[in-house]
Amino acid sequence: MSSSAESQGIPFKVEPSHSLTKLCGTSEHQGYAAKMTEFPYSGISEVFAANGGSQRLAILDGIQDPYNFGSMIRSACVLGLDGMIVADTNQCAVTSFVARTSAGAVNHLPIAQVDDWSDFTRRAKDASFRIYGTSPTDGEPIGSGTFAEKSAVVIGNEARGIGDELLQHCDQLLSIPQKGQLDSLNASISAAILFYEMSRS
Repeated sequence: MSSSAESQGIPFKVEPSHSLTKLCGTSEHQGYAAKMTEFPYSGISEVFAANGGSQRLAILDGIQDPYNFGSMIRSACVLGLDGMIVADTNQCAVTSFVARTSAGAVNHLPIAQVDDWSDFTRRAKDASFRIYGTSPTDGEPIGSGTFAEKSAVVIGNEARGIGDELLQHCDQLLSIPQKGQLDSLNASISAAILFYEMSRS
């Protein structure tokens, strides 16, 4: 590790484990700590061009929990999505905790920020994307149809779901069939199920 850092001109220090625990605020540092620069978000055009033909995107509408955010990035990367779109306000940023929770997936999945959902959805539809919203009660059960060649699925806020501004631009609503005594899933689990369905269509 030290030779790799030296070859790249990266300064490093060797510290005892307890110093890393104090620095990181957790004992789950696996013996390494690094200072992140500000995360380099991708541009919308870059995300749209991530994969020539068939494309799968995730749109996150106000995900607040960094654990959920990191988990969604990890699932999107593992299940072959081509990119992720997030708002630049009311949305958890890509922090060191999010990066760690994503198991490094932030380095492999293009993530773009937008400041206007109406403008973004117009650009997405001009690029032939079909936008799928999610609803626990009003959507068509996933698995009963096929996603379009260029598809983007919206994952809403943990508490309120998809906001009205974005919901009105969705072409179709989807739901995850549920059984049992509880009436909802964790947002990151719902996202993983939806991403899997996208990946197999």
